[in-house]
Formats: sequence, structure tokens, C-alpha cells
Amino acid sequence: IPIFWPSLAIIQLTQSNPLPATGFTATSIILLGALFEAGAYLRERYWVPVEPTIRLGPSKYVPRKGLLGRLGLSPGEAAVARKELKMFFRRRDTAGLLALPIILIIMPLIYGWQQTIDRLNLLVQALMGCILFSLLASSTSIGREGEGFANLLMAPIDPREILRGKLIASLILSAAPTTIILLTISLILGLRPEAMIALLAAGYVGMIETAAIGLIFGSKYPDFTTAPRARSITRMGLLLSIITSGVAVALTWTPLIIYKLLHPEFLPIYSATAMTMIIGSIITIIAYKLALQSFRELCISQGDLL
Repeated sequence: IPIFWPSLAIIQLTQSNPLPATGFTATSIILLGALFEAGAYLRERYWVPVEPTIRLGPSKYVPRKGLLGRLGLSPGEAAVARKELKMFFRRRDTAGLLALPIILIIMPLIYGWQQTIDRLNLLVQALMGCILFSLLASSTSIGREGEGFANLLMAPIDPREILRGKLIASLILSAAPTTIILLTISLILGLRPEAMIALLAAGYVGMIETAAIGLIFGSKYPDFTTAPRARSITRMGLLLSIITSGVAVALTWTPLIIYKLLHPEFLPIYSATAMTMIIGSIITIIAYKLALQSFRELCISQGDLL
């Protein structure tokens, strides 16, 4: 599969196989160049600008609720979430920022087909990649606004709505890859249905609570600079968010860890899953309240500079 060629090149290089590594590297570069040339040729040959047309009709404007509105979001929250999703996919610096979690997610899938790999390491690495993805998506969401953060302060939107919109956008970005990756890992390892449910519950709970924790430190340590490689959060803020998220996730997954290490009769898997969800819910509520407090303080401090 061409998308895995760069990763396979690195794997072969770490295994001291220079010839396959050179082959995968060369084919990746050739494929990239061919796609670029094909795209440039097709654009030059077939691209035609479309003339804008304006049509006036007698119908009255009736605002419609989009998908986010049907999910219960207010107009302000839905607007912030849509803006966040568009900004996430349009900015180039997000690709470099999320390289590490993507690698942590892809590598287990590559090694997952090997029967000799440790099942626990495979699960932990995949979960860490999904959780790190959620953490980075939320912790950098405020700093990605850059100079446009002043526009949010002047807009008729409550800080609570802004924070909820960014939280929902981070969860939307993280939910799809988390579901796909965990289901794929479950099928590769042939997990039982109850183990698959526990794995999905642990992944979702960890994703939600780390997204809330990311907003705490994203509000306290934002980086609004618009450099070519903007971090959107200071190094100290990123380090503290990773440490705090690690402690919170370890505490949340403690019942499942006890189930795995001790005999299942000591703590059944359904009880361990329920306890994990309860602990994660408590941590998420506390993290959200702290994030809202930090974000309000940020709005006040930035508002004084306007």
C-alpha cells in the first residue's frame, strides 16, 4: 500500500536492511513526484473559472438548523465548532503537530498483523495515539486563533459557548479515528465482545477527559504567534497537559488495569468498565469547570489589551 511506504522505509532502516529501505524511499519519492506532475497537468488542462451568478427570489430567509444544531448546540457553539473544524483542516501547521499521534496509531496497525507482538503493548500504543490526538487537537485549538482571537472576544458569544464549541470540535475530530483504530485493533487481536466494549469505553472516556484537560492548559498557556511553524501552545503548557492527562488517564483506567493484572473474579470486566466510566466522568466534569475558569480569565486578560 503506497501510503505505508515511508513507514516501511523507516522500519527496514531500523532493522538494518538498507536495500529495502532505499527501495521504499525511492518509490515514495517517485510516487509523490508523479502525483504532483499529474495534478499540475490536469489543473492546467481542465481548470476553468466559473462565473459567479446572483439570483434573486421571492422566498423569505428561514434559518435552518445544521447537524450541530440538531445535536443540541446553540447557534454560537455551532458556529465556533464549524470554524474550528475548517481551520483545523486548512492550516498546514496542524499536520506537523499531529505527526506523533498519527505515527503511534499507524505503527500498531503495521505490526498488528504479526502474531509475535505483545497484545497489551499493541492496545496501549493504539490507545495512547488516539488520546494524544485528542489532547493536541484541544490544547492547540485556542492558540490556533492567532490574531483572530480578538474577533471572538468582540463577537456576541459567551465564553462558555466558545469553550463548548471548541470542545465539541475536538471530540468530533477525535471520535472517528478513535473508533476506526480501536475496532481495527480489536478485530486484529480477535477480542471477545465484552473486551471490545471495555476497550471502546476506555478509549472514549480517555478521549473526552483529555480533550477537557487540553483546554485547561490551552487557555493558560496559549501561543498566538503566527510563525510559519506556530505551536499554538507554549512548551510548558504542552508538557503540563501531557503529564496531567497521563495521570488522569492512568487513574481512570485503574479498574481495567486491576482486571487485567488480577484474576477476573476479583473484579469482573463489566464492573471494571462501569467504574472506569464513572471515574472518567468525574474527572471530565472537574476538568471542564477548570477549563471554563481558565478561559474566562484569558478572555478578561486579552480583553484588557484591546
